[in-house]
Amino acid sequence: MNMHTFQNLRGASMKTEHKMQFLSSIINEREIGADGWNHVAKRMNRYLFEQNVWKNEEFFFDGIDCQKFFKRNFVGLLSSKKTSSNVSLDVELWPYILEAQSSCTDESSVQI
Repeated sequence: MNMHTFQNLRGASMKTEHKMQFLSSIINEREIGADGWNHVAKRMNRYLFEQNVWKNEEFFFDGIDCQKFFKRNFVGLLSSKKTSSNVSLDVELWPYILEAQSSCTDESSVQI
């Protein structure tokens, strides 16, 4: 499986409720920078495993992977207002994506 297929598979495996939990984890994270993203990744890995979304607790490799996933699958799609056939971005999530994005500081930004 190539990396592009893997990235699409991860995004497509999340239902709206899982996406909302992900955004909520970002919004409610108190730490900034790498530590904050590592906490979100760890929390979401556990949650997605418990919800049978992923077969193990390794949905995200680390905080950097988690942040890139957020930018690729949420911020990037919101800014283009388009969705691909493989990734669904529900309109009702848009305000939460914006809130999650605003809760991230420049200090924690990662270039994709």
